[in-house]
Amino acid sequence: MTEARMSEKILPAFRGPWKEVRKGEHLYYVLTGDRNSSKSTHISIMLVYDIMRYPINVLCLRK
Repeated sequence: MTEARMSEKILPAFRGPWKEVRKGEHLYYVLTGDRNSSKSTHISIMLVYDIMRYPINVLCLRK
């Protein structure tokens, strides 16, 4: 099995939000950025990470 470090996958602009989400202190987070800012990519990584750590279900929709 191939291993990857999350620090290698997360862009520097999203390291702050990544750390905040990991703390779990808030229920909602607002990520801003233009198109092609990788918001969808990083949110999907966060969701998969949570699925691996916690017994949760996830439904992800994108317009």
